[in-house]
Amino acid sequence: MKKSLALFLAMLMLLSTALFACSQPGDVTTTDTTAAPDTTQAPSDIPDVTDTTAPEETKLVANIPDVKYDYTFNIANGFHNQTKYTTNAIAPHEQTGDVISDAMQRRTLIVEEKLGITIADLDISQSQMKTVLGANSAEFDLMTVDLSGVRTFINAGYVLDFNELPGIDLDMPWWDQNAKEKLSVQGKLYHTFSDFLITHLDNSRALFFNKQMAEDLELGNLYDVARSGNWTLDKMREYGMKAVNDVNGDQTMDAQDRYGMLCWNSATSFYEIYLTASDAEIMKKGDNGIPYFYCYDENFQTVCERLLGIFNTDNFTRLDENGLKMFMEGNGLFLSYTLLAAKELRAMTTDYGVLPFPKYDESQESYWHVSPNPHALMVPVHVDQERTGVILEALAYYSSPIYAGNNSVPYAYFDNAVKVRATRDADSFEMLDLIRNTISYIIKFDDSPLTSSIYTCFTQGQNMFSSLIAKLQKTADKKLATAFENMGVVVE
Repeated sequence: MKKSLALFLAMLMLLSTALFACSQPGDVTTTDTTAAPDTTQAPSDIPDVTDTTAPEETKLVANIPDVKYDYTFNIANGFHNQTKYTTNAIAPHEQTGDVISDAMQRRTLIVEEKLGITIADLDISQSQMKTVLGANSAEFDLMTVDLSGVRTFINAGYVLDFNELPGIDLDMPWWDQNAKEKLSVQGKLYHTFSDFLITHLDNSRALFFNKQMAEDLELGNLYDVARSGNWTLDKMREYGMKAVNDVNGDQTMDAQDRYGMLCWNSATSFYEIYLTASDAEIMKKGDNGIPYFYCYDENFQTVCERLLGIFNTDNFTRLDENGLKMFMEGNGLFLSYTLLAAKELRAMTTDYGVLPFPKYDESQESYWHVSPNPHALMVPVHVDQERTGVILEALAYYSSPIYAGNNSVPYAYFDNAVKVRATRDADSFEMLDLIRNTISYIIKFDDSPLTSSIYTCFTQGQNMFSSLIAKLQKTADKKLATAFENMGVVVE
């Protein structure tokens, strides 16, 4: 991957998800004749993913049957009252002029008309969902649950394995391939993501940078460094240290001075980003399909020590509750933040850009980006499986860039994220597409003190990882074994 990454990134401007499609079997058939929405032409600096010159048989389309269900498809919207997302809507039916909402509305109407259904967005909390499912009620056909809550639904036997649903092809690029790989347990996938939602995008972290400051510091083209595959922690540290400056000359670094890296005031959230970016998460999935504690590995502890050395010395980093505001005012070269921050950053007087988080070193094959606690899709056990599978496939496909091009739900989200003073940054758009295809999700099956204790070491800036992990390992193993037993996972 390292040798071909530059070529891969160059092709992203055509559509990175189409590259995934090229590796799929070529015998996909369909009865779907729905035309892509006829909307105004997108500006030339946003990639046009609709290839009208390709032979019809080479186009990737969903296998959606010609059926009419005359049915109301109810979705329990677990994030209806959340504040961490750009929009809390799942299926808007009216145009508002907002680019994301309108893309979702077009998708909703297409699916409703094609399948003869009505899609209802229900405000039902996760606790209410458990009550409804515990009473064997069939009030909804789909639900969204954050990653911290999925285990309780799985343990209770309330949800289906997505692999059991006919009509769904999880290998298609409108389904999140990283989620399929990361979140499945012994081949069973009880929660996942598709282009239908943007919760995993909003919850994903990204690296923003001050373009004017980068130019003043003569850092060159940072996008090209990322495209080359050589964007590493050392490179980011090298560039960021050039920005560090005691601006007011009072010999004390405070909020009025300039830093290499800014973030909000949470060491847990900050180092969660860079553990994932370094391919060193606390829990990974083994070759046997079962999650395990990677933090026991010596390499994990080496990464932790190095991250402290990079971010916790020489005034390189400032974690501040006003970190976003400081970045907007020119007090930092880099900002580690959620993609949701783009809503605020559009008010900057100086242009910003978006980069992937750096690799640990050049030997690392891929960039990785954490989406720690987004709301995932889960399907209740009581549903009509055939009908539900067809509807979910349609919702994912008609939301995707494969079908809708620039008018797709993910690209509408990107358009919102990179629009700066009425202009679009095509390079950042490309980087956002890269981020979208390298999202990693935190595996949340551990409810022992181990994870929180590791982040306490980061918070205190103390390299006590080895001794702490050894102390808590027995308890963590027991807790994880209990979780697997409740889930019916057989560990040999």
